[in-house]
Amino acid sequence: MNSQLNSFRFGLVVILLAVALACQAAAGVTIYVDDNATGLNDGSSWENAYPDLQDALAVAAYNDDIRVGQGTYKPTSSSDRTISFQLVNGVTLRGGYAAVGTANPDARDVILYETILSGDIGTISVTTDNSYNVIDCSGSDSTSMLIGFTFKNTRNDWLNAL
Repeated sequence: MNSQLNSFRFGLVVILLAVALACQAAAGVTIYVDDNATGLNDGSSWENAYPDLQDALAVAAYNDDIRVGQGTYKPTSSSDRTISFQLVNGVTLRGGYAAVGTANPDARDVILYETILSGDIGTISVTTDNSYNVIDCSGSDSTSMLIGFTFKNTRNDWLNAL
């Protein structure tokens, strides 16, 4: 009888552990982006944030949260006007964080800590060589979220401070 009870307990522990791990996986991870980060640049913390938003989008998965520090981010360092930030299904992008070099990097204020997505990839202030679109929503669905950004120097400038 004790053997059966122990087997039942073991099975129950295994099931509870599997459920806990599944819930943790479903919760997603937080990925950090800050153009001033000087650590490992692996997105694991503000100190180790990716300096480029494209790197974070490349590793993001469903239910992940990308937190972007104040500053200006461009979809490319090249002159290819067709490159944009591609939204990822189930991923939330949040701008407006104080980030590295502040007393509280997690402080969030979209006005005070403005986070700009800029299409000014060519000659500064020349509009004829800017990105066509900073954000590409094609291929994404209503589970993608974009919050707390200002758009500048692109055809979708009207998307200001989402």
